[in-house]
Amino acid sequence: MKKTDDNIIQNEDTEVVVGEVMSQEEASAKTRALLRQDSTKPPFGSYITKSNELIQKTKYSLPRNEQKILFMLLSKIDQKSDLDASKYYTITFQEFSKLTGVNMMRTGYRPHLQQTVENLENRTFWVPDGPDAIKSVSWVSKGSIVNFKEKTIKMRFNPDIWRDIAQLTSNYTSYSIEYLLMMQSTYSMRIYEIILSYDNGNRDYSYNNGLIFEPVTEEILRKFPDKRSELVGYKYKMFDIEEFKGMLSMPSKDEINRSQNRKKTKNDTSSEPKFSREKTVAEKYKVFSDFEKNVLAPVKNEINEMTDLWFDYVPVRKRGVRKYEYLYIFIKYKNREEMKSVRAFHQEHKGADTEVSRKPRKRRSSVSKEALEQYNQPLGYLAGMKDISPVEGNYAGEELPDTMFLFSSLSSSRLDQVLAALRKSGAGPFPYKAVLTATNSKWNALDCFNEIRREHEALHP
Repeated sequence: MKKTDDNIIQNEDTEVVVGEVMSQEEASAKTRALLRQDSTKPPFGSYITKSNELIQKTKYSLPRNEQKILFMLLSKIDQKSDLDASKYYTITFQEFSKLTGVNMMRTGYRPHLQQTVENLENRTFWVPDGPDAIKSVSWVSKGSIVNFKEKTIKMRFNPDIWRDIAQLTSNYTSYSIEYLLMMQSTYSMRIYEIILSYDNGNRDYSYNNGLIFEPVTEEILRKFPDKRSELVGYKYKMFDIEEFKGMLSMPSKDEINRSQNRKKTKNDTSSEPKFSREKTVAEKYKVFSDFEKNVLAPVKNEINEMTDLWFDYVPVRKRGVRKYEYLYIFIKYKNREEMKSVRAFHQEHKGADTEVSRKPRKRRSSVSKEALEQYNQPLGYLAGMKDISPVEGNYAGEELPDTMFLFSSLSSSRLDQVLAALRKSGAGPFPYKAVLTATNSKWNALDCFNEIRREHEALHP
């Protein structure tokens, strides 16, 4: 859904309210109100608003999870009432879990959460700064607050971008966040907003300047006879392929060096920001077939399946030139009937409030084969208690799902010293700890771990 200063998209059909008796003036007023309401709301869920300049003239690349966190923050801005650029916006741990697929009940979530927040604070994008320079700007300000008791993350936007994300009244684009949260490709998220920023909806301004998506004409259909039947009713815009790639990634090192008016020496890394060594899309996919396979094809699948658009593309080249130079992008808004399948898709995959699945990483085993084979032995036997006998056979299952500490033969003061040293080291946290007793000395490692975990979850639901 897109809005500009002089364009508001209206629904294809206006539904008639049956059974109400009102004057013509009242009916007209209600109709206008319904149109305003329907045209400004996204199809479903919250929405993001950015200036078209911010969308079109920036160069950046964000990992998928960080992109989604940023989208969630942007969707919390109230365009009408938020005036303070220093305002904190809150994301709950539950929202973070659903966006990233991280299980917040696992002990390893804290480092991952903190690293994600830190990374987003350090991420920058590049904007034009005059005719011959670019400027690095951060998305969010330093000073994010992670509250483990309240289970919240509070972040602030960089004041330098406030005018491009809040209090917008013209030349901006709004779109549903729900379309993006299901996407697995960060390129899909970026290209979707780029497309909308160049589209003027259904309004025909009767000029042809190549700056916006325009209706597909007979001339365009003749250029692509193989796709003639598919492109009827679409709109198009032509992009320079290399410039389009540049919108999907950080600037190249040459661009940055030219902007800074200097060349970096081999050993000069003093002012090089974090993440600056990432390869651009142009560097990753120099050949168009690679760019199509890794970027365009996945984007086409996700946009067509998950959003309100039909998306297609055709690369072109000049006569006598082997390399593709331009990319024709075609779009068409889905009608009401086609949107039913989009809503059905989101409903089907929404699950527990749009939780994003994440494949668990295989942990590198930190337990030797010999130690693992003794998992079925009583803990007292392993601790050297003479009155506890071993059991027959070797353990053949998986290692413990998390770290467990079992303390034996330590005085209370010595145990306190050990626990204090663990906390001071910054390792952990390690919630699964126990002291060997007459009862648990007869348990094996799995029995002990499961009991400790059960008690921990009961105390920390």
